[in-house]
Amino acid sequence: MNPKQQRPASNNHSPSDGTPVRQDRYLTEREACEILGVSRSTLVRWRSLQQIGFCRLPSGAIRYRLSDLENCMRRY
Repeated sequence: MNPKQQRPASNNHSPSDGTPVRQDRYLTEREACEILGVSRSTLVRWRSLQQIGFCRLPSGAIRYRLSDLENCMRRY
């Protein structure tokens, strides 16, 4: 394959040991509550107390990273 025909590199690079890079999934409040087994009000309280990470989309919607939820479950 000549250099002009090479495909662009993927953003999902594996570490040198060959283990795959995990793609983090973003979840809705409902999905987060189901995974954690808590009510929406508990999730909102944890968010306001900064006990769980979240991100706010430009639309105002809130999403939770699956890895943050897993870390939360390990702590509590």
